[in-house]
Amino acid sequence: MTLDLNMPDTALSALLASGDVAYSWDIDSDSMTFYGDVESLFGVGVTVADGISYHERLSAEDLPKRTILVSGSGMESRAVDLEYRLRRTDGAFCWVHERGRLDYAEDGIPARLAGTLRIVTDRMADVEDVRDRALYDTLTGFHNSTRLREAIDLSLSHARRYAQQGAYLVIGVDDFDRISEAHGSKVADQVIVGIGRRLEDGVRATDIIGRIGEGLFGVVLSRCPETGVIVAARNIIDQIASKPVQASDTVVPVTVSIGGVSFPNIAKTPTAAMIDAESAYRQAAGQGGGNVSIHRLTTRQEAREKAHMILAAVLLEAVRENRITLAYQPVVRSLDSSVAYHETLLRIAGEEGGPFEAAVFVPVAEQLGHSRRIDRQVLELAAADLLRHRDISLAINISGHTVTDRSWLRVLSSFVKERPEMAKRLTVEITETAEIHDFEEASRFVSAVRKLGCRVALDDFGAGYTSFRHLKSLPVDIVKIDGSFIRGIAENRENQEFLDTLLTLTRSFGIETVAECVETIADRDYLLERGVNYFQGWMFGRPAFDSLAAGSKIRPPAA
Repeated sequence: MTLDLNMPDTALSALLASGDVAYSWDIDSDSMTFYGDVESLFGVGVTVADGISYHERLSAEDLPKRTILVSGSGMESRAVDLEYRLRRTDGAFCWVHERGRLDYAEDGIPARLAGTLRIVTDRMADVEDVRDRALYDTLTGFHNSTRLREAIDLSLSHARRYAQQGAYLVIGVDDFDRISEAHGSKVADQVIVGIGRRLEDGVRATDIIGRIGEGLFGVVLSRCPETGVIVAARNIIDQIASKPVQASDTVVPVTVSIGGVSFPNIAKTPTAAMIDAESAYRQAAGQGGGNVSIHRLTTRQEAREKAHMILAAVLLEAVRENRITLAYQPVVRSLDSSVAYHETLLRIAGEEGGPFEAAVFVPVAEQLGHSRRIDRQVLELAAADLLRHRDISLAINISGHTVTDRSWLRVLSSFVKERPEMAKRLTVEITETAEIHDFEEASRFVSAVRKLGCRVALDDFGAGYTSFRHLKSLPVDIVKIDGSFIRGIAENRENQEFLDTLLTLTRSFGIETVAECVETIADRDYLLERGVNYFQGWMFGRPAFDSLAAGSKIRPPAA
């Protein structure tokens, strides 16, 4: 179908009424013809006669996507449908929605593009406004708390990777409530804007500013040694206190107090950085105006930090030397105690003495950003076990970070696509206490794992703060009930009520259950009566390195 520009008056009237502009572009000769209200698109008295001139008017950010589309490269359809920014004669950009169709020459090269252009600036402005409100403070234009947390996370990761230090500051206007009460909200807003401008002048271009409260700002200082944090804070205090802020017809003297923390040497995560800096700010503000307080480690924390540094060195060496290994603990069917599968438990083989258990080094691995690498090695070890032992099934644990790691998912996909029978013998366990921020992404991850043929379990259920939200949001196959609810459940009424509620939900969702830490016959019998599907605990088998060779039947002590 091609566009006939020699249209009758009725068609022209309809085109003008719609506000669209029709066009035809002969790509071979690079000649373009427009039809309709062209002035609304380009401006008064403007003539655009070729594709080169038209492309020169596109935003530099949007030009590549249109160039790719009109080249026809990799297109299964002839349709062109996209939105981009077009520069008018007055220099302003308007948003345009283009819909067209490519015609190809006999050699398969695009020869002609015809279609319509519609100005959608108002609609896109609404979209951008919603996006900006979600990411930026509407008064100052700085990052909001959500966006600032992402900036801390990025800066912290960069500091770890390049062995650098950074810092996070919380800056609060002294007596801001008094300023607001004395002068009104309009003046208070102008004071905030004025302080924001001075902050921009007082920090480096690479530093990031956010507004996190009524009279509170946050600043991420990249590449800032610990000794430089106080210097930076003092410079900001002096910059803001150098002269009063002019707000309407009022001159308002302003001072600020600042709390800060270094990372990653002190604060290991974005959450820790925000909490520690906020605590330091409260201490500074409590001492009067214009003060600075920097979060320090206590003596006990320093000792723990040194121990972590030693363990971190051991961990890094073990990762480099491939000394990551697995122990195996059976998970048995409740009805007959036969082994359903083995859970793999992470260990690091020590150069001297016994192996380190996961509880010792996993928190350090997550702080150092190595959890994804370790999860990759665990997957590779489990895959090798499944190849060696064709009659076993395994479960592997992954961290909350890996839940959103698509590269790990690609590795899993490559394993099971080459050996499809492996998938049904592999369960991926996500720890319920893991810090999962993006539930939509986590849900996609779970669905992708299940689509590959593997099962997904939610581990340590009940130990976190949003358990039932996880259960509703993530389409898992198995829920493993945390051992804190299982030990002594035969005599604990509160835990019994929790279990009954959980079992009602899991049955309605078609989810199986595993009781962790089943250690007594009384607890076992109670759980069996309530209908729990699987048991795991020392009475059925302790973690061992050679248990894959054990028999498929485990007989617990008789009553």
